[in-house]
Amino acid sequence: MANRAILLVEAALGKSIDVMLSLRKLECVKSADRVTPPYDVIAIVEVDASREVTEEIQHQLGAVDGITRVVVCSIQDSDLPWLAPLSRADSPVLSSSQSL
Repeated sequence: MANRAILLVEAALGKSIDVMLSLRKLECVKSADRVTPPYDVIAIVEVDASREVTEEIQHQLGAVDGITRVVVCSIQDSDLPWLAPLSRADSPVLSSSQSL
């Protein structure tokens, strides 16, 4: 199983597109997109289970110009079946018979 994380990236002024495109070129990055503030780019990364996510990210992000700050959120237990998201019909809070 791979180690995965979500990166919340702040970029230097005017650099968000460049940062996003540079992140997309990295081997460990599965997706990268621009988002609304307070962050500029959000990316999903994945590394082999034998490697530590934060170490690999630090190694690869060193080559990306324009990044001012990165928050790394490790993804925990995403493959456990009992943590699968509920559908609207299954949710006691969001049942389809209720109006919002």
